[in-house]
Amino acid sequence: MKNLETGLALPEAHLYPHYRKQLANGKNNIIRLFECAANILKQDKLPEEVTVAEFSGVAHVNAAQMGSFFPEVTVLDAGAIASGTAHYHRHPRHQQPFEIDAVPLEAIICHKWAAFYAAREEIDNIIEIAKRL
Repeated sequence: MKNLETGLALPEAHLYPHYRKQLANGKNNIIRLFECAANILKQDKLPEEVTVAEFSGVAHVNAAQMGSFFPEVTVLDAGAIASGTAHYHRHPRHQQPFEIDAVPLEAIICHKWAAFYAAREEIDNIIEIAKRL
């Protein structure tokens, strides 16, 4: 009953290790994504706006495979990437979950390229800050 009074189903002492693990996993997911983007940006071969084919050539990935992840990458945001799980909608009453690890980092970067390109001058600082968290 005490737990229910605080709004938690389990004691806080039981939840803290779980929270720490989730935070560490989220941090690692974000760092991996930004490090991959930094490696592509450092090649300095892509403009601000690119096609999947152009991006695939520079990132050395299969363009057809990248395009197949379009439904997944369209729903991703930083919170979903950090959590490692997301849902995409096929129907208002149905959500199909998927694991972020199943989506290549390059597909996420390609879809969010404009944001990564805009942050290209600061990407190394972003990675360092994330590592220190």
